[in-house]
Amino acid sequence: MSHHKTARSEQDEAWKTVLTSHFQHFMHLLFANIAQRIDWAQPVEFLDKELQKIQRRGRTGKRLADKLVKVAYNSGEEIWLLIHVEVQGRRDDQFAERMFIYYARIRDLYGKNVSSLAVLADTDESFRPASFQLETPGCQLQFSYAMAKLLDYRHRIDELEASDNPFAIVILTQLQAKLTEGKSRKRLQQRLIWKKRIARLLYHKGWDGDDIRLLFSIMDYMITLPETLEADYEGYIDEMDEDSGMALISNRERKAEQRGIAIGEARGEARGETKGEANTLLALAKLKFGPLPEWAEHRILEADKAQLDRWVLKILDANSLNELLEG
Repeated sequence: MSHHKTARSEQDEAWKTVLTSHFQHFMHLLFANIAQRIDWAQPVEFLDKELQKIQRRGRTGKRLADKLVKVAYNSGEEIWLLIHVEVQGRRDDQFAERMFIYYARIRDLYGKNVSSLAVLADTDESFRPASFQLETPGCQLQFSYAMAKLLDYRHRIDELEASDNPFAIVILTQLQAKLTEGKSRKRLQQRLIWKKRIARLLYHKGWDGDDIRLLFSIMDYMITLPETLEADYEGYIDEMDEDSGMALISNRERKAEQRGIAIGEARGEARGETKGEANTLLALAKLKFGPLPEWAEHRILEADKAQLDRWVLKILDANSLNELLEG
């Protein structure tokens, strides 16, 4: 697999991870009109197995949808939300049609009411597919869906930085990752400046340590740097650790988590990575299931790398802590 494909896959997985851990924040920030209709006192269920069945049916080219989520509206109505985040940054004239195909498959296979949501992370101002239309003699079809374009936030940077919503950091990170793409010296310096700036924001937000740990890891997947600039960034993190006295995450742990974070591509020296992977799995489990009992923390911290890898792959599908840690 090429470096480009690997990076793209890692970004896709990073989005899937943060959608699971911060779904309510995501909805309130990007789709507030729908979020206001959801009864957040009711359980939110991620239908990953159902989504896999939809993706296996037929041939539509590349896989599209990232998340299928079951929620309850304030009216008591059950709704399935089909969410896709397009991070590849290329114009895709079949995008709207594939959104329709997935919608139709869910209706056909499960007979459920579906709301389709798209997040576009590309930098093409004119690319805003929000509907699919088809007309033949005697037949007309029009399918529309909600769409959020992250590029629209480029003039709202101050708003994102001041927001108390953790997902604002995700949007800011993804936006700057796209706007600073390129290998020129100027672009790489811009990436470094923005990565430092977002890191400082995270240190001063006052959020839960597990929350910040996860967002740091997501940023590392989205904003990559060459070795020399990464060393500069690491030194900057060291300085912030010393200045703040917080030491939320050591460089050694953070580097291990870059390779072994919840998204499961752990490689390198087993000892350091196993600790990083265990810490990240603990953080994600707390975000998904709430405070962990002592036995669960002990089991995760004492697990070997092979077991951690299995649990990392299960974290998004597991509906309970017992289901995650069984076997």
